[in-house]
Amino acid sequence: MPTMESRHLTAVWSRALFNRTFGALLGGLALILPMIIMTIPSASVQKSLVVSSLSVLSIAFIVARISQGSWKDVLGITAAYAAVLVMFVGTENERTLRDMAMMRSNESSILFREL
Repeated sequence: MPTMESRHLTAVWSRALFNRTFGALLGGLALILPMIIMTIPSASVQKSLVVSSLSVLSIAFIVARISQGSWKDVLGITAAYAAVLVMFVGTENERTLRDMAMMRSNESSILFREL
């Protein structure tokens, strides 16, 4: 028969597992959802920047609310999160510009063929 101490340890372990799992899911969704929104075909650079800004502000508020660390920890987490999203916006913008240049190049080559 389990003792009172073993039941307490099991409850503590279960709670810690739940908290780690919840944190992992929240962290994954915090990165994936903005990226999904920014990759919608009609997404412009302005839309990507607005999504990134709102995401960073939301994460900053959530981390500040649930963190037991100092303001430096919150700042570091928020800055790291912002850096990931900014890199994504930059690479998406570069890809969009490259695709537009390729389309214009194809259009001009078709135009010259017709002449």
